[in-house]
Amino acid sequence: RYLCFFHAPFGSFTCLDWSFSGKYLVAGTQEDYLLVYDVQRLKPVFKLEGHTSWPLDVHFDLNLKTNFHLDPFKNYNKRRIHSTGLDGKLCIWDIDVGMLESRQGSTN
Repeated sequence: RYLCFFHAPFGSFTCLDWSFSGKYLVAGTQEDYLLVYDVQRLKPVFKLEGHTSWPLDVHFDLNLKTNFHLDPFKNYNKRRIHSTGLDGKLCIWDIDVGMLESRQGSTN
């Protein structure tokens, strides 16, 4: 069953991964950055820049919450994304889920 499609901004996508919840899709592009898509809205909500060549592999961290300070009274609402590229870089991003949910199609 065909569900939907996403267009790469230029060229094609080089890699992708789904968030554990299925709400987000992260995709590498031939323009050397990653886009995080909100699957329900079918729009990119984050543009992740850091590679200087095509990202080849990308993953949402399986540990859904990144507990930096291990403080039980804080709300840990972050997701971590790892990517590697032709540039030899391993890039790691921490994204606040609240920011993902509040962005209405902005990619800045």
